[in-house]
Amino acid sequence: MKILYLRRIKSLFLAFSLLATVLTFYPHSLSQAASWTISAEEWARPRSGESLLQMESLVVAVQALIQEPMSQLSIRYPGGEEGALWASELKDWLVSLGVPSARIEIRPGQSSYENITLMLSKNKENME
Repeated sequence: MKILYLRRIKSLFLAFSLLATVLTFYPHSLSQAASWTISAEEWARPRSGESLLQMESLVVAVQALIQEPMSQLSIRYPGGEEGALWASELKDWLVSLGVPSARIEIRPGQSSYENITLMLSKNKENME
């Protein structure tokens, strides 16, 4: 039992190390088009903190959010109950990985039912 626990700790440490490495190699600013997609196929895979850190578009979006303290991450999802559940679960995962919930907005209106789009925008509340 203790060995399994140590292996999980080691795996999580490696995943966070990978995240830190990836974050340093993806400079991004709000002056560029800041949007990323996660496909339904990608999301359908079994999820864990480690597996989310392997989704490049998610890692890059969070990195961009961190680099821009006056920004907010919008999760644009396909309409309907299934899309709303998908977006809500994604937000919950992001919060559990340390992203402040106040910097995440969930909005319906994604044009494709096969993707969620992550968009970075200036946070109007912080600008006032």
